[in-house]
Amino acid sequence: SDGIALKVNIKASKALIRVIFNNLSSEKTFAKGKILKEINNSFSSFDNFKKEFEKIALNSNSDWIFLALNSQNKLYLTTSKEVSSPVIYKDKIILCLNLDKEIYSNREQIIHNFLNYVDWNIANKNYNSK
Repeated sequence: SDGIALKVNIKASKALIRVIFNNLSSEKTFAKGKILKEINNSFSSFDNFKKEFEKIALNSNSDWIFLALNSQNKLYLTTSKEVSSPVIYKDKIILCLNLDKEIYSNREQIIHNFLNYVDWNIANKNYNSK
């Protein structure tokens, strides 16, 4: 059963790595449309969302941070050491970032760059495909 769990984790890791890179743009983009409206509803403002994302990511010992959509259509941030969360709750991943300490030496810079180069068009597409 350990072999099965490892295969599942490897497949989930590869899938999430694709999500991370699909969520990035070579140029800065800006949140707009339904995703911006829902971020504002869920976090009071886009700036609050960014601050919360950074705070959670920097203070977590987890390897992953997710912006996810729950069954009540509410966006939330969560972290996990497991690649399958929040999927195990049947929630939809809108954005994710891997923060593995063995890969990245400067988490703060990675988080800052990630938030500056999120492709919000893709995030909108992920949100709208619920």
